[in-house]
Amino acid sequence: MATLPLEVYEVFEDKIVKEDARVIVKSIELTITGNIESKWASTKNELLDGIKKEIDSKHDLLRQEFDGKHDLLRQEFALLRQEFDLSRKDSDSKFETLMKEFAEVKREFAEAKKDSDNKFQAMKNEFATKADLQLLESKRKRTVLSISNHRFSDQ
Repeated sequence: MATLPLEVYEVFEDKIVKEDARVIVKSIELTITGNIESKWASTKNELLDGIKKEIDSKHDLLRQEFDGKHDLLRQEFALLRQEFDLSRKDSDSKFETLMKEFAEVKREFAEAKKDSDNKFQAMKNEFATKADLQLLESKRKRTVLSISNHRFSDQ
């Protein structure tokens, strides 16, 4: 509550009756206090409104900045996804090509193995036949020798 200086009260007391002076001073003090409180409430509301506007303005700026960065991240993510998809398709294609080449090498290896097995079997058969022929030749020579020895012994 606002209070008037003592000198003002004394001037009123000199000019007006003491009780009336008190009422007048009290009324003036209440009026001044009311005006001060009203002005303070108004100033306080103006300050709060100003602060609120400043906060709202900063909030809007931050929201715009956030939305911009969010959109950029979303675009970058979409690009990364496209790159990944392309890379995966390329990898799948290369894998398919490698699998076809592997199948071809496997087929060629199987053919080469079969051919090698056939050649080995033929060589084995040929060797066995040669060995048999040598054995027969050896037996024939022994038989011839035996017969020759027998003839010479009879004479």
